[in-house]
Amino acid sequence: MAVVWTYYNSQNNTRYEIRSAGSSLRLYTNGTFHTQHSPRHLFTGGVWDLLAIAPLMQPQNLAADQKPAILMLGVGGGSAIHQMNRLLNPRTITGIEIDPVHLYVAKKYFGLVADNINLVQADANTWLCKFRRNFDIIVDDLFIDAVGDPIRPFEPNINWLSTIEKRLNKSGIFIQNHLSIKTALEAAEALHSQFHSALGLTMPHYANVVLVMFRNPLQARGGRSMLMQQVSAINKKAAKKLKFSIRQIY
Repeated sequence: MAVVWTYYNSQNNTRYEIRSAGSSLRLYTNGTFHTQHSPRHLFTGGVWDLLAIAPLMQPQNLAADQKPAILMLGVGGGSAIHQMNRLLNPRTITGIEIDPVHLYVAKKYFGLVADNINLVQADANTWLCKFRRNFDIIVDDLFIDAVGDPIRPFEPNINWLSTIEKRLNKSGIFIQNHLSIKTALEAAEALHSQFHSALGLTMPHYANVVLVMFRNPLQARGGRSMLMQQVSAINKKAAKKLKFSIRQIY
C-alpha cells in the first residue's frame, strides 16, 4: 500500500493518512482504518456497505417528490454517502462530521462533491438539537480513532436515541453502527415502542452489527430478497459480491 497523502495535526496529536490499495483509497487516522472507497466498485467489503444497503430492505418509491432526505452522522471519507447516493437516488444527503480534516479528505481525495450533498462541520448532538429538520433516513456512524479499530465516542443512551428518533419522518428508517450485538440489542429494545421491526446486519471479518429499524413490519427473509432485487437492478456484478447476514431482532 502506498501513502498518497499525510498530514499531522500537532494541536490534537493526530496523524492522517490516505493509502492506495488497488483502485481504492483508504483513510487512516492515527493508524486506525476508517473507510475505503473505489470509484470502480460499488462495494468494497467494509461495514459501510451495510450502512448503504440497509434501506433497500423495503420497497422504494422513487417518484420525484418521494426521493429520500438522508442524514449521515459521521462522514469519515464518505464511502457510505457515495454508495447511498448511487443506490437510493436521494433528494438530499446531509453529512455531519466534527473533524474538519475528514471533510477535507472526503471532498478532495474521495470526490464527495455533488449538488445534493451538503457536508457540515459540527458536533452531531449539538447540530441535532439546534436544527429541527426531519429526515427519511438517519444513519448514526459516529466513531473516533483508537488503538486498533475505531470506537464510538459514547455508547448510545436513551436521550441520544430519542433525539434521533424525533428527527425521523413517520415512515423513517434508523440505521446505527454498533461494535457488538449487545449494544445493538440494547438500542433496539430502548426504541421498541417507536418501531415495528429491528434487524441486525453483519458481514464476515467484522464484529460490527448494523442495527436497522423500520416503522413498518418487516421480516428478515423478505427484506433480504427485496434488498438483493434492488441492488441487482442497479449492478448485478456488485450484487454477487455482497456477503452479509441478517438477524431478526423483532
